[in-house]
Amino acid sequence: MQTEMILISYWDLAILSLLVMLMGIVLWLHGFSHVGQYYWANIRTVAQLSLMGVWLSWVFNADNPLWVALVGLIMLLAAGYEIAKRQQYRFARYRSVLSPWDTAPKSR
Repeated sequence: MQTEMILISYWDLAILSLLVMLMGIVLWLHGFSHVGQYYWANIRTVAQLSLMGVWLSWVFNADNPLWVALVGLIMLLAAGYEIAKRQQYRFARYRSVLSPWDTAPKSR
C-alpha cells in the first residue's frame, strides 16, 4: 500500500483563511457576540500549528531514531499530564500519566 503526502499550497491556505473570515462575518451578522474570541482562537490555532510543524519537521529531519523517540515520549507525557489535569476526579498525578490502566476513579 503506497500513500502519498497531501500537499497544501499557499493558495489553499489563503482560500481557507478567507472561508474562516467569511464564517466570522456570517456569525457576526447573525448576532453571535463572541466573534472577537472566534478570530483570536483561529489566530492562536494557526500560530500553534505552524510552530508545531516547524518543530516536528526539525525533529523528523534529525535522522536519529532515539531523538525522535525521546521527543515523542515527552509529547506523550505532556499530553497525558494535560488530560489528567482536566479530569473531574483527581488521580495520583504521575500514576495517571504513566499508566493507562490505572486511570479509572476508585470507589471511596
